[in-house]
Amino acid sequence: MHPTRSRLFSSSLGLMFTGMAIGPTLGSLLIRFTGKTLSVFFAATTIHLVYTLLVWFILPESLSKKTMENAKIKYVANLLETANEREQNPAVGLLVKLRRVFTFLSPLAIFTPEEQKDSSNPLKKPKMDWNLTLMVLGYAFTVSLMVCCQKFTCLSLFE
Repeated sequence: MHPTRSRLFSSSLGLMFTGMAIGPTLGSLLIRFTGKTLSVFFAATTIHLVYTLLVWFILPESLSKKTMENAKIKYVANLLETANEREQNPAVGLLVKLRRVFTFLSPLAIFTPEEQKDSSNPLKKPKMDWNLTLMVLGYAFTVSLMVCCQKFTCLSLFE
């Protein structure tokens, strides 16, 4: 795994767990000082709004103008291809509708394994790079464990 990718992943998890450890303490202090339980939700809403404004207006666009133009051209070509398929076969319409419903999942394709380029021996079958796929599975497992632990903690509080 690439060192910067693993460093970013570990920093992300570290910050998330730090927030999970410090958040309830800060929330309880906020409730104690204000005397209102809703103050925690107002504070969280304010923090999320500030974060949203930072993302919209401060963070730079990650794609260059050329890359954005290429993506637009690819999108238009995909629309034309879909229209041609529909003209040739009307039954394709259902598949096109299903594809459009799940289009929002297309960025997740980055986590599919890729072939590694090995130029040393052209007769060898290329190996698959599973690093990102395994990282996502590990992250999903970690999050599912956190949810289970929080559920059992909440259930034990009400017993």
